[in-house]
Amino acid sequence: MECVGRTGPTGRHGQDLAPEQERAHSDEGGNGDGQECVPAGAPGRQKITALVVLLLASAGGGYWFLVRPAPEPAEPEPGEVLALEAIQVNLGAGHYLRVGIALQMSAEVVEELDGSKALDALINVYTGEKVEGLAEPSRREELREVLVDRVVELYEDEVLDVYITEFVTQ
Repeated sequence: MECVGRTGPTGRHGQDLAPEQERAHSDEGGNGDGQECVPAGAPGRQKITALVVLLLASAGGGYWFLVRPAPEPAEPEPGEVLALEAIQVNLGAGHYLRVGIALQMSAEVVEELDGSKALDALINVYTGEKVEGLAEPSRREELREVLVDRVVELYEDEVLDVYITEFVTQ
């Protein structure tokens, strides 16, 4: 404990104390020679504690608003499926393909889409392909994935997937 305060025995308002009052005063927290004793560093320790709490709160707030990872965007919910009429596409060596598709729209789409961009992408992907290549499931899936990527890109967030509804070669 550190003792600070008066130089002589005085009362509340600065008047000198009688010896019996001085003993009573020392029982209340003085050290007997007219000084009051308080824990060392108590006011400074409170300031440091408050400063540490303030710094921790600031660091937590900074992390929360600036550093924390953004939440993952929610996957768009599927909405209606728009079936487009089947079309014929010219393949290599005089063959053709009759193919129909359906577009899986996002739930956020409120009006019916124009399917002409999807049909144009379909023609561009399948035109000139060989019948033998289309007979292989792996090649069909590869071309379907190319078609899906193009259509999703063309329609941005409006179309989620493309389904093949008809596939006939001749």
